[in-house]
Amino acid sequence: MVTLASCATPAVMLAQQGRSTTELLGSVRLGATGTGHCLRDGRAQPGLADPTKGATLPVNNHHRIIISDMDRTLVDFTSLYLGAYRVAVREAYGIDGQPTPRRHAGYTQAAVVRMICKEHGLDDQTTEAGVDKALQALSATVISLLEEDLRYGILPGVEQVFDALQRQGHALVLVTGTISPIAQAIMARSGLDRFFPARACGDEVVSRVELLQLAMRRAHDTYDIDPDWNDAVVMGDAVTDIEAGKAVGARVVAVATGHHSVDELDGLGADAVLPDLSDCRAALAAILGE
Repeated sequence: MVTLASCATPAVMLAQQGRSTTELLGSVRLGATGTGHCLRDGRAQPGLADPTKGATLPVNNHHRIIISDMDRTLVDFTSLYLGAYRVAVREAYGIDGQPTPRRHAGYTQAAVVRMICKEHGLDDQTTEAGVDKALQALSATVISLLEEDLRYGILPGVEQVFDALQRQGHALVLVTGTISPIAQAIMARSGLDRFFPARACGDEVVSRVELLQLAMRRAHDTYDIDPDWNDAVVMGDAVTDIEAGKAVGARVVAVATGHHSVDELDGLGADAVLPDLSDCRAALAAILGE
């Protein structure tokens, strides 16, 4: 049962304790250096370590594994990507191109680079030879444009919903087609990394299904559980999120905070569709299937 307390914002809970939201973001977050250690009062703690380093967090086996997309599901900084892609493909290939947001939504950034190259008639050999350079230019450009405090870009209800899920003991994993350096910067500067000790990013595998499979391995490594797709929930805003989630047998919750409407997403077979996460109780009920 979702109680009012479970949907209380972190700021409200801290205010009751005489603490501010700034204190929360400063005292419990993943290190921006990428070590993944939980920082408390400036000192690294062993609890929330980088999942690739073998540390684990206990999770009740009866709880869900929540695998959430990042861009336009948790945050929205994608307007920065368009110009950055133009810089990236110009530097790597000497072409002038950028993605079409609706058509390219949900694909890994490496896949988007390849799609732009194909649309401009580049052959596969030329494309593959320049992918690494393009992604490096994309990363450098986007990160240079990001402000130090990105909390303004968090979408409605995200903090309340994931705070409630975390306090209920569910395993939380970030999955994103965005490449690791950009994802790390966005999550750290927005403070949302405190919810996601495990993540799978778009420069690690090729397809969305592979991303979800990697996310489940990270859930195993981080939370010391034997992941079961019957216990997994995939959240996202794009068609590819729904398709990949259904392909692996997970519960799929779509949010219409991207380029598709509620009606469009509902027609694609998602188990639940939300306009956004602003209604905490409705969001938790949809995610947990209650």
